[in-house]
Amino acid sequence: MPRNQIEIQEKLPLQAAVTTQKIAYVVGRFPALSETFVRQEILELERQGGRVSIFSLFEPEDTQGVRVTWNGQASVTCIAQNSILILFLNAFRYFLRNPFRFLRTSIAMIGHYRLNFLIGCRVLLFSSFLATQFKREEIFHIHAHFASEAASVAQFTSLLTGIPYSFTAHANDIYLSSKTALAYKIKMAHFVVTISAYNLTYLTMLVDQDTSKRIHCIYNGLNFHSFPVLIENASHITDCPTILSVCRLVEKKGLSYLLHACRILVDHDYTFKCYIIGDGPLHQELEQKIQELGLIDRVVLLGARTHEQVIEMYRDATIMALPCVITKDGDRDGLPTVLIETLYMGIPSVSTTVAGIAELITTEENGLLVPPNDSATLADALARLLDDPLLRSRLAVAGHKTVQERFNLAHNVASVTRLFYANGVV
Repeated sequence: MPRNQIEIQEKLPLQAAVTTQKIAYVVGRFPALSETFVRQEILELERQGGRVSIFSLFEPEDTQGVRVTWNGQASVTCIAQNSILILFLNAFRYFLRNPFRFLRTSIAMIGHYRLNFLIGCRVLLFSSFLATQFKREEIFHIHAHFASEAASVAQFTSLLTGIPYSFTAHANDIYLSSKTALAYKIKMAHFVVTISAYNLTYLTMLVDQDTSKRIHCIYNGLNFHSFPVLIENASHITDCPTILSVCRLVEKKGLSYLLHACRILVDHDYTFKCYIIGDGPLHQELEQKIQELGLIDRVVLLGARTHEQVIEMYRDATIMALPCVITKDGDRDGLPTVLIETLYMGIPSVSTTVAGIAELITTEENGLLVPPNDSATLADALARLLDDPLLRSRLAVAGHKTVQERFNLAHNVASVTRLFYANGVV
């Protein structure tokens, strides 16, 4: 367990504090198909007694006709559903009531962010809208997920209202963000959460020592009741074993290396099917690569699926493969939630040594790790798991235990709640 998370649990009461005042969660899109961890965190916070209102900057995407529903208690307000005219009039009225705060916030935005005009206007309009809403709802703390635009809006809403804010930083929102802007968000925040010790190290390098003490590593957790445990299946294999990969179809997931590894397995006479679940900008490119490699009868792109459908696909998976890479522009994963899910369920998993993945998987102990950008070594690891039922069984048992001990949603959300408590929010 990372040092920061241990400190939170030791210094504050073991029982999670129950919120009596309302917290606003600011997110880019809610609910989002690929961000189950945000939904699960809010549901668990509500279960622990928290009062939450959710504010989504934009409308949820309709990914291949798949939409996600929200079944929690918190209300969901989509800011972008308001017309530009309404947002502008709201901002103008806020300026008339609070000219000093409005101008100070605008100057801070220009000085620290240097956003282009359109994005700057959008952030200011959204922040003004939230400032008005928060007064009506008596919001006492603002928490954003992702250190990108959602955190920017939370930060400037805080400047407009004086309400403290915090944010959770994940992956590309860290590594593709301006270091200057990211440091400014961290310095103004009451606290910052990030999902891996790897991220924590990066973020602490951006700020001074005193500020770095407000950055905490708290892993995404799982609601164990939502997942079946399939450990007993790990040692069995069907006539046609299944290699599964679940991710957005983007470069940092390393799917091109998985396709080449599948070609190597075919050349060595392995029988298998590889199913890739997810959607994204590389869909067409991957379809073409499948054809070029002669894998049409072996690899299938299934497109987007709901989380419930993904869990059903897990039931038949022999191996989970996620060969993450670091892209040329620096984008990378933080610690993929899908690997936490598959290890808990007892699905032997293969990934790479990128970012925080080694905090979850210790190679040869509870999974297999290979170097990134290496199809041959990836194919070797997949072949080992296909050949060795005892290895699959051993890794399945150890992986399940790892997640049980360190990725319990209730415990990890309680750590976030304690941070709210420590900052006088509850």
